Amino acid sequence: LVLLAIQAARFDEAARIATTLVKLNPNNLYYQHLLGSALMAQRNFAAAEILYNELLAKHPDSNDARRSLARIYTETDRLPKAQNLYKDILAKNPKDENAVVALAALSANTGDYGAAIQQLRRAQVLDPKSALLSTFIMANYMQMKDWAGAVAEGRKALVRFPNERDIHDNLGKSQVASGGLTG
Repeated sequence: LVLLAIQAARFDEAARIATTLVKLNPNNLYYQHLLGSALMAQRNFAAAEILYNELLAKHPDSNDARRSLARIYTETDRLPKAQNLYKDILAKNPKDENAVVALAALSANTGDYGAAIQQLRRAQVLDPKSALLSTFIMANYMQMKDWAGAVAEGRKALVRFPNERDIHDNLGKSQVASGGLTG
């Protein structure tokens, strides 16, 4: 019911239901995560932050709580705290692709495109069949205006993903920007 209420944008109802579930069974970790999701949907980040910090205090190995808290820090523009939480997740599970991609996005958001590319390459090792990761790497090269890097990445990506339109588009834009093609 909580998730249905969130999907229907009835955030207050979702929070009421989740609060009731937590009161009925305060030790149920799933109910507490539902409440955290409802609070975040309400954009009540302060209450959600308290909830997830309490969850982490009780369950220090909970990467779900750590990930949710990182999303709160991202939403409230506390990016270094979010980055530290994703790094904590990766210290415990280096193969957590979601944490690697989130860390790459945070690096790109702070203008550290080189770090974002390194993290995306790490994610590629975890998921070599993801054309999206190649597209993101190209986009970071393009943000740096490193057209040669974007073109080289695009050419490699086309060998693996010849039908991916975004790769074709980014490669074409990068070739034009590098002077390799005329518009």
